[in-house]
Amino acid sequence: MSISQVLFLPFLGEHTLHPHNRVEEALMNRPEWQKGLYFGRPRSGHPEGMVLYHVQEVLYNISLIDPFINDETHDKLRFIALIHDNFKYEALYRTGQTIPPQRHHAYLARQFAARFTDDIQLLNIIEWHDNAYHIWRKGKQSGDWQTAERELHALAEALGEALQLFYLFFKCDTRTGDKIQQPLQWFESCLRHRIHFVPLKEHWTI
Repeated sequence: MSISQVLFLPFLGEHTLHPHNRVEEALMNRPEWQKGLYFGRPRSGHPEGMVLYHVQEVLYNISLIDPFINDETHDKLRFIALIHDNFKYEALYRTGQTIPPQRHHAYLARQFAARFTDDIQLLNIIEWHDNAYHIWRKGKQSGDWQTAERELHALAEALGEALQLFYLFFKCDTRTGDKIQQPLQWFESCLRHRIHFVPLKEHWTI
């Protein structure tokens, strides 16, 4: 089955997914990637339901910041967006229990992405794409914002030169569905001296 057959959804019109380069075409033609598009039901944070719709929202947000980024950054953000959540269908979810790292959707996404790139920074961002949110959530739950800020700066150190790219993706990913914006605002405030702020004012849903 071709990618056009799998992804042609007339009601999405111009927002139907299509590859922008050979790498995107190659990963989009993988059946395990295609399967992940149709996983998910409407829920808090993701009222759109299926991963497909979320990916489209993220891609649209990337297009909105194009005036502030170069072509290379644009392509990297698209690559992350196309893969980051596509393996939730294979992930293990246990409420209130520890999940082995190798069964997290982000780790599975990294393993898939490694077939198409050896860029460690890109792979790290894919695997760590939810880390800033999780750090914020722990701070919110515990009230220990000092520790949360230390953990956030440790994440920034681990990202190194990829911090700005992580921030851009975090912003495009957070400004979707009905996600709360406090984690992003906290991230921008804590790291204001380490990142270059990029505006993203329009909020778009399918």
